[in-house]
Amino acid sequence: MILNTEKQSFVKQKLASLNKDISIDLYLTTKFLPAEIFSRNLLEELIDIKPNIHLNLHHLDTFCKSPILVINRNIEFWGTIQGYIASALIDTLEMISWEKKEPNPFSSDDTQHILLETFVDPFKDITKLIINESNKMAINSDGKLISRIVSFNKSGCLKSLKPTILPFQLVNEDSASLSPGIIKHERLIALIKTFSTKKNYDKLVIDNDNLLEIDEHDHLKLLYNKKKSIVFSYTHWSGWSRFCHQIFTRNIDKFNHKEIALASLNAENHKNIAYRLGICTIPTMIFIEEGKIKERLSGRELFNYLLSIDDLPCGKNKTHPSR
Repeated sequence: MILNTEKQSFVKQKLASLNKDISIDLYLTTKFLPAEIFSRNLLEELIDIKPNIHLNLHHLDTFCKSPILVINRNIEFWGTIQGYIASALIDTLEMISWEKKEPNPFSSDDTQHILLETFVDPFKDITKLIINESNKMAINSDGKLISRIVSFNKSGCLKSLKPTILPFQLVNEDSASLSPGIIKHERLIALIKTFSTKKNYDKLVIDNDNLLEIDEHDHLKLLYNKKKSIVFSYTHWSGWSRFCHQIFTRNIDKFNHKEIALASLNAENHKNIAYRLGICTIPTMIFIEEGKIKERLSGRELFNYLLSIDDLPCGKNKTHPSR
């Protein structure tokens, strides 16, 4: 048992007003690592205290070595749920139970789908403040902001950043937005608005005649037989990859369909195909030419490319060599 009697009493008091149904998705590898077992056991003890918390277990052995926990699709914890990250998780669940939310800081503009990453040391109490601030903003943003909390010294599949100060935050994976230490609420909002996109992506437009959803190996063979193909890999559990996938599908008419075959791959549902394509980061865009993988785009490089084809204010509308 992880929570002793004293801690159980504390959790019951904190979550006494949590009457809403809460969905928690926990993504684990198939190796049953100690960190994963610990995180799972902790969540199961929370469910015993609050049965309206619903835990969904998933296996994700291709992309990540650390457990990933997702609350209601827009608050993510990457790394072991321990130390002050576990305490921040309880605080987050308590904040969700509040009936009176704070005003949406993004309601007056058209900012949509922001990824706010907070890299922390799980054993330093001061990081709990910035975790709670990030998650509170996600709760109050009416779905516009995804908060991703990353245990920096435990995560196994993140960008190779070498910060001198923890915690630090990134907006939309832009290294120029890196802000170390604890920053005030007003400054954080200003930072997000500076580095977020200014376009509405509520409507997801897919032209089924021009976009293939890969669900079997025969589809993959078909793409390799084409002169040029583009595959966009994503997962439903990652809000950031869903957002990028929306930009891609909204702009499929920008490609020459007579020469290029376009396809989407749900890497969570088709891990074997993702493994064959060598996908280790989500989302990833793969350019195939004459049966060979010519180029891969992921991270900030992929996002910049998507901005360019979507003609956003921060994009430069450049032409990709594979188009």
